Amino acid sequence: MSVVEEQGEPFRFGRSQEVLEAVTRYSGDCVLLMDLDGVIRRWNPMCEDLFGWRAEEAIGQQLLHIPKERRLRVLRELRTAAAEGRVTERDMPSLRSGGSRSLMRMTLIPVHDDDGDPAGVLAIVREVLDDERNERTRNEFSAFIGESLSAPLNSIVTAAELLLRPEMASDTSRRVRLSALVSHHAREAAVLVDDLLLTSRIATGDLVLDREPADLGGLVGEAVAAVPGAEKRTIVDFDSAMEPVLVDVNRVRRVVAILIKHALDRTAEPQTVQVSVSRRRNEAIIEVRCSGERTAVSRQDLSEHAGIALHLARGVAEAHGGSVYVRDADGDDGASMLLLPVSEGPVTR
Repeated sequence: MSVVEEQGEPFRFGRSQEVLEAVTRYSGDCVLLMDLDGVIRRWNPMCEDLFGWRAEEAIGQQLLHIPKERRLRVLRELRTAAAEGRVTERDMPSLRSGGSRSLMRMTLIPVHDDDGDPAGVLAIVREVLDDERNERTRNEFSAFIGESLSAPLNSIVTAAELLLRPEMASDTSRRVRLSALVSHHAREAAVLVDDLLLTSRIATGDLVLDREPADLGGLVGEAVAAVPGAEKRTIVDFDSAMEPVLVDVNRVRRVVAILIKHALDRTAEPQTVQVSVSRRRNEAIIEVRCSGERTAVSRQDLSEHAGIALHLARGVAEAHGGSVYVRDADGDDGASMLLLPVSEGPVTR
């Protein structure tokens, strides 16, 4: 067995070179070495078996084994692991040569040069997450959707049956109320179905983003309007001079709505939720902060209702090359953040 070298000038990692060669050559696990730009420098025979690319095809390529829409996020994680100098473990979406995708568990080991500066990351793929775990997640999600859809659908059926009664023909005011009820619950069910389809696309890696320049302040305002009861309890703060950001407007609006609803569910009335939009270097930040008295809803009940929605939010953010962070504090403060990458050049409408 041999390890193919990248063409051209050899890539050196100082005193650790011999150790790296031995680990890469003789390990029974898939071992690959990447520099700080995510370029593959070593690719052992086990990686060939696991991913399907030969060493000469993989070496010199940037994150060949990671789906394109996730490469920016994975590159950030690699650089963070190298800079912190600590061995970390990550579950990462992976791509095989035939186009199939799976979730790999990787151990990331920082590698330094002769001067002690970060030079790259040695990744050991120790385990492919089992199908049973994925199947259990799908079953839990299906059960959640079934339970969530049953309430609005039952309300729609009940209201529709009442509208069909003969005495309702002359009761105009009641017909209007029942029609409004049907419309409300139909929209609620439609949102749940859309979440189901979106989560399925995220899980299979088939999510396609329709990006366009967006005013994030306006987008947040639309998200507030989409959450029942949010307009009276939400304060939005944003810089009107902030440049548009290239995003999938419908998907990001849904993520912001999820974060706002999550904050409102944790905040007792009449306390408000504050949403701010800002930019920090090459990232746009949408922060949802709740403060004051908490609701009496238990953390377990919140997680059962919010877990799937937050999973969806993270999936959409990561497809954009960004991320979502949620902190549910037990005290008087809690915050969620959506981070989105901002292009260097101007974005025109």
